[in-house]
Amino acid sequence: VYEGAVIYASAQYANGRGSVANQMREALSNLQTVLQASSSDKSLVLRANVMLTDMQDLTFVSQAFREFFGDHEPAASFYAVESLPANALVGVEAVAAVEPSGRLA
Repeated sequence: VYEGAVIYASAQYANGRGSVANQMREALSNLQTVLQASSSDKSLVLRANVMLTDMQDLTFVSQAFREFFGDHEPAASFYAVESLPANALVGVEAVAAVEPSGRLA
């Protein structure tokens, strides 16, 4: 969803298989696909919300998050939820800026 020069990317999930770190990497990869299709990029993420079914996985999820974003440090919230679609252990949604020349009509 666009609002001005910002995109609100709906939550992305993994397929519910594999470790929580691998699921986080897959969800972030899915997010990057959505961002690129919307004339944005992970370097333009302003804020991310990460949902976990078990807060004990926070260390693994945080590490995958930092690896994905590198030097870029968007504002982020990590919070527990009872369950996620497709038996996923983690999900991520984001708000990102859109490249000024790339805004879709």
